Amino acid sequence: RDEGFSVKTRTAVAAVRGTKFVVTNEPGQDVKVAVIEGKVEMRPRVPSLDAEASANPAAVADIQKRIDAAAVVVSENQTASINTASAEALDAAVQSAVAEVKKPAKEGAAVPAIPEAAIDNVVKSVTKVEISTEQNVAPRAAEEVRELDQLIEGDRAKREEAVKATGTLTVSSPVKNAVIRVNGR
Repeated sequence: RDEGFSVKTRTAVAAVRGTKFVVTNEPGQDVKVAVIEGKVEMRPRVPSLDAEASANPAAVADIQKRIDAAAVVVSENQTASINTASAEALDAAVQSAVAEVKKPAKEGAAVPAIPEAAIDNVVKSVTKVEISTEQNVAPRAAEEVRELDQLIEGDRAKREEAVKATGTLTVSSPVKNAVIRVNGR
């Protein structure tokens, strides 16, 4: 429950907050997230920022913070979508901003900051990303989650039977007061 989990598509990121949900990502259509139970945080995904973050983390931190601020929390029985064209325009603005950063001439030198004008352009693009929510979930999405729940429950029952059918495992350690865990126990 305390672990993070996110689903990334070409134009969106949906971060789970203890929930059941369905992500629909079809070519040429907006990405949709339908929440059955709990909450999902949805924000635009910027592939060019993902690529640049490892090479130049200091230069993209401010942009990432602004994109994260555009997140929408989708609650139970809501569907949200991110407009693909506006998310792609945001990615283009980030590519342009990052391109304005010149790599340091000497290895180990400080990486220059992204110019304010470029960041302002990104901020304008972030505010233009369309994330819309509806107060309903398509019946098919709810049915898919119920089917998945049944599969998971069936798998859990099989694993419990397998554990009951197995013998005893004895493990010893030469280390005094060692703790040995198997399957989290």
